[in-house]
Amino acid sequence: MRPWYAMVVFLLIVSSIVGGVHYYLYARLVRGMAFEGLPRFVPGLFALSATLLPVGMIASRLLPRSVGNTVALVTFTWMGLLVLTLFLTLGSEIVRGGSALLEATRILPNDPERRTFLARALSGGIALSALGLGAYGIASVRSPVEVKPVRVGLRRFPKTMDGFRIVQLSDVHIGPTIDGTWLRGIVERVNALEPDIVAITGDLVDGSVAELRDHVAPLADLKAKHGVFFVTGNHEYYSGVDAWIAELETLGVKVLR
Repeated sequence: MRPWYAMVVFLLIVSSIVGGVHYYLYARLVRGMAFEGLPRFVPGLFALSATLLPVGMIASRLLPRSVGNTVALVTFTWMGLLVLTLFLTLGSEIVRGGSALLEATRILPNDPERRTFLARALSGGIALSALGLGAYGIASVRSPVEVKPVRVGLRRFPKTMDGFRIVQLSDVHIGPTIDGTWLRGIVERVNALEPDIVAITGDLVDGSVAELRDHVAPLADLKAKHGVFFVTGNHEYYSGVDAWIAELETLGVKVLR
């Protein structure tokens, strides 16, 4: 069990990072547009969003699943949009820096109106790009999982192992937004590939054994000639690693420590 102050430190660090990102985006994308008469509630919305993001992440784990799922959907959708917006804004610094350099070297005249137009164009372009990429991401998540065959040539392996088939599953994240029904479909697709080994490489769950036992149960139906193997990811440690190791072993999954 972690000491209580370790969780407090963790939450303070996360809140500081989230707050800093929100302030940076507000300064660049809103305040930097130099609109006259900017409503006073706009900075408050950014502050509220910075507060609700970590709160939503915690609440989605503590609330009943029926409510927590909705909270998680909103929280993680906003988190995804926030990350996209952050990187797009960081990329726009190249344009801003180039413009400032051209002004400093007097290749371009010092023109406040051009700077304002550039700031507004970048803000609008970043917002539209983030929404477009977010929509693409949601559509991608809701589409069927893609099977990507990768052929690996190893000269020192014996000929008898030609065609040895490993199916790898990674970052499944069974939890507030992904459930056992979805996992059951994945298990059926894996079995249809007739693997020699199944390798589950971490971040299988986002929640405790008590919450997710039934949703992870379909793993017991995985079939592989030489077995199903698992290594922990960081999210298993957030979710109670020892309990999950014990639970997976009851499902016939061999945990590599």
